[in-house]
Amino acid sequence: MILRISFALLFFVGLSQISNAQMDNGKRMAELQNAVNTKNDTMGWLIGGGIGLDIGQLAFVNPKLGSGENRFGLGGALTYFANLTDKRLTWSNNISFNMAMQKLGTGLIRANSDEKIPFQKSIDELRLNSKLGFSVSEKSKFNYAIDFGFLSQLTPTHISSVDGGNYVKNIDILETRLSAKLFSPATITLGVGIDYKPNKSWSIYLSPITYKGVIVADDEIAALGIHGNPWTSATDFQNADNQMGGLLKVGYSGSLIPKRISYSSTLALFSNYLNNPQNIDVDWVNELSFNIYKGLQLSVLANVFYDDDVNVQFSDKNAVGGIERDDEGNPVIGQRVSFTQQILLKYIYTF
Repeated sequence: MILRISFALLFFVGLSQISNAQMDNGKRMAELQNAVNTKNDTMGWLIGGGIGLDIGQLAFVNPKLGSGENRFGLGGALTYFANLTDKRLTWSNNISFNMAMQKLGTGLIRANSDEKIPFQKSIDELRLNSKLGFSVSEKSKFNYAIDFGFLSQLTPTHISSVDGGNYVKNIDILETRLSAKLFSPATITLGVGIDYKPNKSWSIYLSPITYKGVIVADDEIAALGIHGNPWTSATDFQNADNQMGGLLKVGYSGSLIPKRISYSSTLALFSNYLNNPQNIDVDWVNELSFNIYKGLQLSVLANVFYDDDVNVQFSDKNAVGGIERDDEGNPVIGQRVSFTQQILLKYIYTF
């Protein structure tokens, strides 16, 4: 408890120092919002970013009977954007990284082992999006647009066939194997289309011609056949699934309650013309933020994901680790809707 109080005090003292050094960042946020409301030909560059933390900690020394185990969880999200509007030209760029790890208990994994209880990975997601648009005319709300998207993870993931955990390193005693890392898998989209912006909050992008590639660059991971790359056996597989289809992307960013509650959402729907076009891939990212004080926010992040060509693990609340397993202890995988949610204490900086 003392550790938690001490950390909280240090954290908020640090934030107060940052706020003072920035000469009232809340005023700067208001100026930025006013800039968003101005005409496109006077906006120029809008640049900013944020950092969020999700921390949970519980420690025991000589615990009382009936007490639980030590617990430590650490998560965070980094975001950065750089948007340019210059007369008929618009260029929006966004990058985000979301990661969380946890460790339950202390000491050794089991008897007759020197391996300490390791951290498990909860989420590891790297996103990049860039959209370049050129308006049909100076007063038109329609843009010719090129949209690029990238989705992967930053650090390796080793999955255990013993307890189903996703670990940040290889652990022999838990029979882990490398299952994912940067560019294995990675999803890349590139399309051309029309972007309709009825006002400053909404964007509706439609691309009838979009390339989508599911890439598994590492041969060892591609041989598993679990990430949607073409696969027949461990010796007969391809490293990429190249698709061509249509993409609809609807985005919203605005205030539900001015200066108090804001909401942003991006819904991407993709149809693969070459294989089962009726099965629509869904990637829906949401963030609801509550402003606390001068750039300090409490944010709720939620992501709904479905890809007809990408396998996910099946949840089972009655199974070890909450994941359904076959007779050999391997996770049962297939096509299902995946849902992710996270709560963060977030600090926003604009410049």
